[in-house]
Amino acid sequence: MFMRDTRHPGLDPGSSTGPRVKPGVTALWVCLFLFSLSAQAHTHTPQQRPNLFNPGITAFGNMLTCAGDCPKIFQLREVELDIRSSIDPWADGVLIISIEPPHGDHDHDVIGVEEGYAVLKKLPILDDAPWGLTLKAGKYLLPLGRFNQIHTHDLPQIDQPLVIRELLNHHALARVGFSGEFFIPTPGENNSLRLNLNLIQGGGLEVEKISNPRYPAGLIHSAWFWDLAPEHDLEWGLSTYLEDNKNPGKGLLQLYGVDLNYKWRPYQQGDKYSFLLGGEFFIANGIENKGGRHPLGFFVWTQYQLNQWFYPSLRYSYVPGTEQNIRQAAGAFLTFYTTEFLRLRAGYEYDIGRNQSQFLFELNFVLGSHPVEPYWVNR
Repeated sequence: MFMRDTRHPGLDPGSSTGPRVKPGVTALWVCLFLFSLSAQAHTHTPQQRPNLFNPGITAFGNMLTCAGDCPKIFQLREVELDIRSSIDPWADGVLIISIEPPHGDHDHDVIGVEEGYAVLKKLPILDDAPWGLTLKAGKYLLPLGRFNQIHTHDLPQIDQPLVIRELLNHHALARVGFSGEFFIPTPGENNSLRLNLNLIQGGGLEVEKISNPRYPAGLIHSAWFWDLAPEHDLEWGLSTYLEDNKNPGKGLLQLYGVDLNYKWRPYQQGDKYSFLLGGEFFIANGIENKGGRHPLGFFVWTQYQLNQWFYPSLRYSYVPGTEQNIRQAAGAFLTFYTTEFLRLRAGYEYDIGRNQSQFLFELNFVLGSHPVEPYWVNR
């Protein structure tokens, strides 16, 4: 009589071909194998949040009160609706709609698209972004220096510097076109260099408006960031803007710019203390102002953060114009945050060339999700 070896269930001692697997064990191994394949497939599939493609919506309101040499005492300068969302795994979309008070030929509030563009974060074919390449298409604020890329509600002072208003645009210069931004290798690990190339619709410069430009304009902006020392950063940039010139024989209209920004922010209690110092310089060629000069100008500004709530700031702007009309403006401002959703700002600005004084008070409020404020410190 033959006894089965119970020490090795599943083995037949009379078999010369080795182990024989029971049907139940076979089914179990097949299930485990299929489960492992499914787990690997899910590992390579990016997990998406249910609300990933729901847009983030933020509303901004900005009210200004002015005393002295002012066109109006009270005005709701701007209401802005900021809509941002992921389009797909490769691209994001931004739409910023502004409502401004009547100006120019308009006798009612003006609704317009301040910015509206798509950003391609990585190439779908490569599923990667070589050199950190990002592509942008639509209408956007041009990288002509740093202040031109800041919306009214994010400015460190009450309005744009005199140079921006006189040479670029009263608020900021935005154009429709395409841009590509990428990093250029640099020596060392304490610095990075970004290059931004733009092909955009020409015309619209405040220094000389061209209503029907024949050709697109081009813009190149480079920004070189340096980590000077722990808690100390420096970034300087160069801008070159070229467009068709409506004056025959003048060649291309050229606008060159230099911007410099220094920031100190301690690692500990960085939300309570900071110091900023910056400035920008612009000069145009291919055009002359009424005094026969090339339009140019610059501004410098500084700000110190006293604590979590108070930010005093100073600014000086200079635009030569003509010998009889040199524009200079100096201002002092004090910003107070009750929370990151509500900002109060008082300021005084004196236009030296026109001998005009303005006492200003600004109220800025935010509804909905938004980046951590203040913008100019955290950016």
